[in-house]
Formats: sequence, structure tokens, C-alpha cells
Amino acid sequence: IDALTRLPLRVRLVVLGEGPQRQALEQLAAPLGTRVSFQGEVLDPRPWMGAADAVAVPSTWYEAFGRVVVEAMREGTPVIASRIGGMAELFEDGVQGRYVSAGSASEVEAAIRELSALPAQGMEHLRRAARELAVARYSLERVEAEYAAEYQRLCGFSADDALPHTYVHIIGMPSQMALMSKPDFPLPFVGLVHDENAITVHRRLTADDVLDVGRDLGERAAPD
Repeated sequence: IDALTRLPLRVRLVVLGEGPQRQALEQLAAPLGTRVSFQGEVLDPRPWMGAADAVAVPSTWYEAFGRVVVEAMREGTPVIASRIGGMAELFEDGVQGRYVSAGSASEVEAAIRELSALPAQGMEHLRRAARELAVARYSLERVEAEYAAEYQRLCGFSADDALPHTYVHIIGMPSQMALMSKPDFPLPFVGLVHDENAITVHRRLTADDVLDVGRDLGERAAPD
């Protein structure tokens, strides 16, 4: 918002998301009138990202990864992001977007001026590079395969196309936690431990298998 006060009138800002700072930000943006639009919570931000000329992620704290950056690039939109935490390694400065120092409104302003001054061909090059990087490096299929390979390495399993038997158990943990934390679960969740697991292997699974993870408590199912 601070950077926008010094940018040409044709530059507009759309803020997505909801939080306790919204009222203060709206007051800060009030002098800019309709140049700033607050959309609140948006369940699917992808259309907004794809329609933007750039997505700004000016975080001031250490992001472990920076998911918004990757989502924007996947939509083919250049990113202006703080060079901080995990975000500092997500793309190449000047190729898929621009990095700025955390908390520097002047650098955000300069980055927006630079991108807005690009000819159509230059902007299309940035868009294409952003999309190609997101697909090649951060696709869900690639990330899942890397997770499985790292799990195999940490557990000492052989690194092949088959998943360790215990990996499926790990995938089912969110479902198990949701079940055990329900009010009608027959045992107290706090302090609950288990002393053994039994895994029946019907066939070996690979990373290409589509899994439908369910749960079966048998006779110990909680009453309806």
C-alpha cells in the first residue's frame, strides 16, 4: 500500500484474504480510493492470480516455503517476493519475478515499475518462465515422489518404485487423528498411546497407485 502511493494511477492493488489487520490496512489505503480493493476470504484465488500482472508477497517473517509464490507462478503470473526464509530459493530473480528486501516498500515500488515498463513480449516471457518453473519443480506429482524417496531414505528402505508398507500408514494419520478427536470416541484422546501396529500387505504399492484411505474399527467402533 505504501508503494502504491508513489506509483502511477493505472497501478491498482487487489488484496486477497481475511485477518485481524484488515481494518488497519483499509484505513491506510483509504486515501487511495478505488485503487485498492479488499476481497476478503477467497476460496479459490487462482483466477485472481491468473488475471493479475504480478502477485506481490512482501512477507516480513521467515516463510518456510511460500506456497502463494508457487501458486501464482503456476498460473503464469510473475511474482514480487521478499528475499527471506524459504521464499528466497523458489525462483530466479529477474527470470520468473523479482526479489525485494523484506519490509522495503521502495524496492516493491521499483519492482512494480520495472515489470509495468516491460513490453508485451517481455511480460509474456516472464509469464511463460514462471509457469514452466512451477510445473517442472513444484508439481504435486514431483513433490509426492520426492517425499516418498526421502521417507525411504530416512527409514533405510531400498530406493525403488515400490512404497514402503509403513508409508500408507503415515498417509492415513490425518484420518486417524480426526477419528480419535471426535467427542464420541470411546477413549480419551489426551494421553492415548498405542503399543503396536499390524499391517497386512495384499500387494506392494507404487507412487502411481491411487489410494482411497479409510478406517475400520470393527467391534471397537464408537456408538453412533
